[in-house]
Amino acid sequence: MKNFYFLIVFTTLILFSANSLFAQQRINTEDKIIESCLTFPPLLEKIPTMVKEQIMEYLILDHGVEFQFSPNLKIDGKSVSLISKDQLVQNKPYFDFFTLNIEVDKVVTTYYLTYNLDNEEHIIPVTIHFEKKDLDWKVINYTI
Repeated sequence: MKNFYFLIVFTTLILFSANSLFAQQRINTEDKIIESCLTFPPLLEKIPTMVKEQIMEYLILDHGVEFQFSPNLKIDGKSVSLISKDQLVQNKPYFDFFTLNIEVDKVVTTYYLTYNLDNEEHIIPVTIHFEKKDLDWKVINYTI
């Protein structure tokens, strides 16, 4: 009977450890993908310089996608914050993710960058397909 209890406890610990490892891998993947999306060079080329200068922190609208990235994630020294619709500040650029589908070796994400310029709202839609190659995520296809 002792062996049976030991086996149950041991199995539970193994499952808990595996689940924790999987969750940490998901967070690391999301960190890398979010960073790649927010600093994606073809997107940055489309953003007016004046708007880029307004981005003191990366704001992501918190709806539609359940994010699991690191709470202290910083990209180029700028914090990444999830905000609600109520927290949107007029004239501050923000990102709105519609999909973030993560598989073992593939990721597909669709998101928008919304900003105001000359009292006019501008939206840049982006879809990126990533593939994992040698522990790194590479863009294999995108549309803007």
